[in-house]
Amino acid sequence: PDMTSGSIIEFKFMNGADVEIVPADCDNINDWGGGINRMYSLPSENTTIGPICFGGCADCAPAGPVAVTFNVDMSGVAGFDGTEAPYVFGSFNNWDSFGSQTMLADEDGDNVYTGTVNDLMSDAEITLLFGYGANYETVPEECGILDSDLNLYVRLLPIQDAGGSDVLVLDAIPYGGCPTGPPVSSAQFTVDVSTVVSTFPEGYQVCVTGEFDGWSGWGAVLTDDDGDMVYTGTRSDLVAGTDYQYKFVINGWDSGIEGGAPLGSECDFLPTDEFNNYGFTAVEGLLDLDEVCWGACVTCDLLSNEESSDNVMPAEFSYKMFPNPFNPYINIYYELPVSEQVTITIMNLLGQEVKTIVNKVHQPGRYSSSWDGKDSYGQVLQSGIYFAVINRQSGRDISKI
Repeated sequence: PDMTSGSIIEFKFMNGADVEIVPADCDNINDWGGGINRMYSLPSENTTIGPICFGGCADCAPAGPVAVTFNVDMSGVAGFDGTEAPYVFGSFNNWDSFGSQTMLADEDGDNVYTGTVNDLMSDAEITLLFGYGANYETVPEECGILDSDLNLYVRLLPIQDAGGSDVLVLDAIPYGGCPTGPPVSSAQFTVDVSTVVSTFPEGYQVCVTGEFDGWSGWGAVLTDDDGDMVYTGTRSDLVAGTDYQYKFVINGWDSGIEGGAPLGSECDFLPTDEFNNYGFTAVEGLLDLDEVCWGACVTCDLLSNEESSDNVMPAEFSYKMFPNPFNPYINIYYELPVSEQVTITIMNLLGQEVKTIVNKVHQPGRYSSSWDGKDSYGQVLQSGIYFAVINRQSGRDISKI
């Protein structure tokens, strides 16, 4: 990127594979419709950005004491009859369950026992267990972490949920069970890349990204187990009843190659807006989404050049560009009847070349590339009129963008 004085950079922070979701009420952001990026105008001297709290607008609140209220549901616990009150103990009291544990009480008779532990530090990693009498719970592996000293799975206190407050009230947790929440929901994505795979970089990865991962570019990496160019993958942390928009990308956002729904089409989730995103409403359990050809609403065997079968090689050169006008990118789809060198160059009104997006020999077939409105230095160009010049050995075509 251009790191010269006065240039504007956009960025996000990541924690491993977890991409922050930037709040919409922060200053200096770009809400481009596919997520929110931070923006910063570079000064004339070396500078330091931040500190900024991950997923926040300013620096994180300093560490402080938090009063945490625990709730444990004892319904259906074998051997528990209420004569021995439940308690919570953990790393905060050196795992003492016989003297300094915090006793819990059921004030309303609903079998949910409640108690508060004061002065737990907001920056501490705290683990815990519930117990009653001489018994303590066995935490399932899927919602616990292994304490190597105890050789037990224990619970990790989500004290970060206090969000700077000095009070945190936790939802009820089943004794010996995992937290309950919205119904488990997942979606399986399937895309056929056979019509465009020749435009992908070597060692490419097919990914799906959307609202479920904050448009990070890496919502899920899809795989092709049988080599038929049909890639599938699943995202499992969805909430039933929630709408999600998404699209397919190659190597995250790095390659600039994106596969979205044709703008305004029947598979464009919001056909009246300017974004060409697929979409779905999550359901309880697994939602198996229909297979689509890259950048289309249907499978590749139904896709056409205004609609001849994909299995028939193109009889003549043709191309189309969509969406046009475009925001934030445009797809350039073209068909070649013979093998030849193809160069696609973006020019401005002055006839100056701003970027070459294709320069290679293609075999006969159907191809797709995209332009994201940036020049060869990665800088976003001003709005205006540009031209896509498609040069090949057999001819030349120019399209206004």
